[in-house]
Amino acid sequence: MRILPAILAVLLSSYIQAETLVRGLATPPATLDPHFFHGTPEAGVLKDLFEGLVIQDEYGLPVPGAAESWQVSEDGRTWTFRLREDLKWSDGTPLTSEDFLFSFRRLADPATGAKYSWYLQLSGVVNSQDVTEGKQPVESLGVTALDKQTLVVTLDEPRSWFPAMMTFPSFLPVPRHAIEACGEDWHLKEGCAVSNGAYSFVSSGHNEIKLQRNTFYSGFSEAQISDLVWKMYQQPLDELVAFRAGDLDITSGLPIVSLLPKAVSVGIATEPEPQLITSYLIVNPKNSTMSNPHLRKALAAVLDRDAVFPDVGGPAWTLTPPWTKGASNWLPEDYGQAQWKRDNAARKALAKAGYSESNPVKIEYMTVEGYGKGGLYNESIVSQWRRLPGVEVEIVSLDWMEFTRRYLSGDFQVMHSAWLAAFNDPAAFLLLGGRLSPYSLGVMDDDYDVALQKAMSETSQEERKMLYQNLEQQLVESNSIIPLKHLSQVHWLQPRVKGFTATNPEGWVTSRQLRLE
Repeated sequence: MRILPAILAVLLSSYIQAETLVRGLATPPATLDPHFFHGTPEAGVLKDLFEGLVIQDEYGLPVPGAAESWQVSEDGRTWTFRLREDLKWSDGTPLTSEDFLFSFRRLADPATGAKYSWYLQLSGVVNSQDVTEGKQPVESLGVTALDKQTLVVTLDEPRSWFPAMMTFPSFLPVPRHAIEACGEDWHLKEGCAVSNGAYSFVSSGHNEIKLQRNTFYSGFSEAQISDLVWKMYQQPLDELVAFRAGDLDITSGLPIVSLLPKAVSVGIATEPEPQLITSYLIVNPKNSTMSNPHLRKALAAVLDRDAVFPDVGGPAWTLTPPWTKGASNWLPEDYGQAQWKRDNAARKALAKAGYSESNPVKIEYMTVEGYGKGGLYNESIVSQWRRLPGVEVEIVSLDWMEFTRRYLSGDFQVMHSAWLAAFNDPAAFLLLGGRLSPYSLGVMDDDYDVALQKAMSETSQEERKMLYQNLEQQLVESNSIIPLKHLSQVHWLQPRVKGFTATNPEGWVTSRQLRLE
């Protein structure tokens, strides 16, 4: 009879583990405060913890979230969001339009120091630039709470993709009552880490973040998994080892080359889906050497995109992935040409630039030290450039702080980068050519930004597509940004995981849509 308690304990332990979903993270999140959101590592966790006015369906399209509906005025400048009734934070406190108003203002407040406050300006929110620059008080921001369930956002110009922008993590709501009671580190304190999404915070430590189902979530019945763990790994191989051991249910998005089918004999791999990610080179036209357009053309033409780190995606001939909503079908003249013809064009361009074996050009390729997969990219690119007579390339590896400083100051010649769109529209990529983003160098002239602003505010879909096409052509033909790859990723899933779809081009799959069998 004494054996029964032990058997029951084992059965209970198995049941509890079966109700816990373990998901992989490639790197530790920088924060769990949406307004200090940095990038991809924390986005998945934040989308489990919080729910914005608008969320994404399995295909990445904007659908009602905390707002049950929205309307836009005839001139496309006023967006009215109607919140669901009886919304609550995870501590049971009512959530109203005033919470969203507070969140918009906190995002815009320069005292907050939010990394993506500039997205308010990109979205065209009235007075957002003056507010984020401290020239006007936050109360002048074009956001108003008409009543407890109605929030109005006013724009300077129409933005057809405004609902899609509202799915970006920086626009998630934050709890004013918890922040005022617990301080700026509220999101990591027990009893203070209040959220409004399908899951609420439990603890963080030992390379993992534990969440539990939020019983006050309005869509509580949708979240079928009771306990959730986001676990961090340093390398893709570490994830695959944990996955094979049964300690991980879903890996993070891994490059296709990391599938290693011989190393992973269990589980299911998702089919690679097109995503809104482009890998590219920045050839700094403001550098005295790189300002030569013939040299930039030579460096672009000689690159065989299929040979640049194969198996991580398809070759990119435009900065904007062709499956982006509203993208044109424009392609450069040398698209589809045999590489030997492109090599010949590169040599001719190099000669026009005035360089040869007797008069070589020295190029500094700036990268981040210890950048893992990026090292393979860099070696592939550099080896191809060295095929040109007289081109000498030095790889300079810097720590992240120095790399960022030199990039933002424009103190470099060539560097590799990648961009994940924050919303499904060509503008999300084309802004990299101008100065609408603080992370762009303005490789194009001021007319480019003027034209992009015009394109974003155009209400005719066909006219907007044509304007975007013209900008894409200008940017690609300048060879200041050289598209390399449209990246693809896969996830490994344990067979017990159901409901996982890789059809969102931004790559997000929230845990509330999953179940375990």
